[in-house]
Amino acid sequence: MTEILIFVILLLCSAFFSCSETIITALSEMSLSSGTRTGRLHNLVLWLCRNKGTVIGGILVGNNIVNTVLAVYAGVVSDNFFTKTQMFSPAMGPIVASFITIVLLLVFGEVIPKQIGVTFARRLIYIVAYPIYAIVLVLKPVTSAMDILSRFVMKLLPFKQDGSGAPTIQEMLVMAKYSEKAGHIDSLERKLMARSSKFNDIAARDVMVPRNKVTGIPVNIDYEALMAIFKENMYTRVPVYISDIDEIIGVFNFKELLKISKNDTSTFNVAKNMIVPLYIPENVAIGELLERMRENCSHMAVVIDEYAATQGIITMEDIVERVFGVINDEYDEDVPRSLISEQEKLHNDGKIIVDGSITLQDLGEMLSVKFPEKITRRVNTLNGFLTFVKGDFPKEKEKIYYDRYLFIIKETESHRVEKVLITGK
Repeated sequence: MTEILIFVILLLCSAFFSCSETIITALSEMSLSSGTRTGRLHNLVLWLCRNKGTVIGGILVGNNIVNTVLAVYAGVVSDNFFTKTQMFSPAMGPIVASFITIVLLLVFGEVIPKQIGVTFARRLIYIVAYPIYAIVLVLKPVTSAMDILSRFVMKLLPFKQDGSGAPTIQEMLVMAKYSEKAGHIDSLERKLMARSSKFNDIAARDVMVPRNKVTGIPVNIDYEALMAIFKENMYTRVPVYISDIDEIIGVFNFKELLKISKNDTSTFNVAKNMIVPLYIPENVAIGELLERMRENCSHMAVVIDEYAATQGIITMEDIVERVFGVINDEYDEDVPRSLISEQEKLHNDGKIIVDGSITLQDLGEMLSVKFPEKITRRVNTLNGFLTFVKGDFPKEKEKIYYDRYLFIIKETESHRVEKVLITGK
């Protein structure tokens, strides 16, 4: 009877360690911090989640010690039992004892405790917190020695470590998907996370307003002409240039016009009221660009190429709309617009009309087409792509075939494609 009681106690200890390991793994400091609990116990729980490596190391050492003792003890007890009862031959006794021990250890020491730990992690963490902390402290010398030994062995191996073990973006998106299914977050939150992950995958050239569509003002413009431009276009800010758009020297804010009294309109000077623009290369990621704009308190940046020629402009609104969708203000037309392109018009027959300035990345997402790298390295827009495929400037009504789609040129201007009708072959 005593032997059975000791065996059960050891099995319960194994179950405790397995359950505790699963609880610590399943919870995070962030998820527990969002609750309403406070106090000493809660702070201890947060510490356990914050130091998962140390805690799990102590739990694993304790679990291995218990499992080893359990296996040895079960072998000795069963051997004595089978020898006395002669239930099995001396050769079969240890085999049967090992089989029974393994089954009991797997079922009651691993599988069931871990399922309980996953299911009731939030509730059980406050029950096991103090015992886990005590075990970690007691086994700290052992875990520290093992940590030093493991690091020494890792240095001897001819492999590079794969990083800090932090979850990748793709892993976080998968976790968000499962969290949505479990009801922890809603569909909108999951979509926002997915779109936010694109910040470092999209370059400024994919979001910018191309130079041929930029409305700028000369530095010597007078008050009346400037007021007329703002009234016509309803812009908040416009770039200021010297002689042409390649020489942008500033950004003018409409609110500066409101500060001018009628008596001062004749002496108004744009150069004295503009701010120095932020210049950025066309290949910078919009995540980095957004951070630069925040640091410089800039709402508009000028996109330039390697020769310092203006390629376009980009605003904070452009970045936000590219990732999260179009934001209509009081001056925008009240019509639904695509997250991919403001210009596209979908027809009921499956045909699509797009601007020639749409980027190949956006078009590829829209049509589920992956353009070859040899093309995307050389051109960035549909206009450039059609010119590349044809080998010359496309003309109106001309048809160009690619993949499973037919591109019909609807409008052109100065060797530039303005509108394209896309349909299946």
